[in-house]
Amino acid sequence: IIPHLFRLTDTYLSAAYEFDQLEYSFFQLDLNKMTNSKAISLKLIDEHSILLKQQNQNSFIKYQNHKIIFVSNNRGNITLLNNVLNAKFISNHKGIIGVFLRIGSRENYYDKSLYL
Repeated sequence: IIPHLFRLTDTYLSAAYEFDQLEYSFFQLDLNKMTNSKAISLKLIDEHSILLKQQNQNSFIKYQNHKIIFVSNNRGNITLLNNVLNAKFISNHKGIIGVFLRIGSRENYYDKSLYL
């Protein structure tokens, strides 16, 4: 029974990792769609918030309550990514914003980087 339990645990961890990778892929796709328009300008507010400005509408991407959320004017919040242990947004001198994420659980996590 013990070897079978080890195989089940390994299978579960593998499936959980693949799910997190899939969820991150969708997050990356959504974020790129939101930010790759010429009409949208990005501004770093603090290390947990990015302002997306489009004409007269302001939207935000925020790290809040272990989630990355999209906050739009008068439309509420949309969760883009769950299970985020830590997130930090950093801007360099060329205006490129780096998104550094730690995703998973306290025991099993992985780090991801994305540049906007």
